[in-house]
Amino acid sequence: EYYQYHLVGVVVHTGSAEAGHYYSFIKDRITGEWNEFNDSLIKPFDLKWLDEECFGGKKKTKQSAQWNGDWDHEVEKIKNGYILVYDRVQYEQVEHEEDLKREIEEVERKKKEAAEKAAAEAAAAADGGAT
Repeated sequence: EYYQYHLVGVVVHTGSAEAGHYYSFIKDRITGEWNEFNDSLIKPFDLKWLDEECFGGKKKTKQSAQWNGDWDHEVEKIKNGYILVYDRVQYEQVEHEEDLKREIEEVERKKKEAAEKAAAEAAAAADGGAT
């Protein structure tokens, strides 16, 4: 359960390595609805189109730059998921060895201080009862 996550956002890059544009798909944590945030445009997004919008690769097209060229060929998709954002399904406190060691040292220090205080009080009581 510690390593279970849900996708809640995708930052998409469209373009090439030299130039491009970024926009996001974000899941509303309250309603569960997905929206596209693209500059000032915010609109609902259907998650069934996520692969088309984010996975790059090649696609078939019916366009050609040549007059008598091949009308059915593949071109590179220019949209790619760049950053994925996840929420952990169930939050659990991670315990690190250094933190545990610090906690043990703190407990031992407090025990020592309490024992020293008790011994000092007992000594003071014994001195007060001896006079």
